[in-house]
Amino acid sequence: MQPDRSAPVAKPAANLIAEQGGDVLTYTVAEAARLARVSVWSYYRGLKEGRLPGRKVRGQWRVSRKQLHRFLDGEELAPGGGADVA
Repeated sequence: MQPDRSAPVAKPAANLIAEQGGDVLTYTVAEAARLARVSVWSYYRGLKEGRLPGRKVRGQWRVSRKQLHRFLDGEELAPGGGADVA
């Protein structure tokens, strides 16, 4: 019997970046958009305009869980998306 050489199923990136307790530290743009109840494209536009929390990490946008929840609770967004990544 030949070994299975198919590519492993990739888990969502946000699920790979987690605290010890299993809480997600960052969201993908799609996950953040769903939580903010806006379209993915609207979230990208908000990121580029600096109106929504997030930053690029190795060429991909990531959204800090803490920043997103603070923003959704009505707190002001720190300039540049903020330094609080975790």
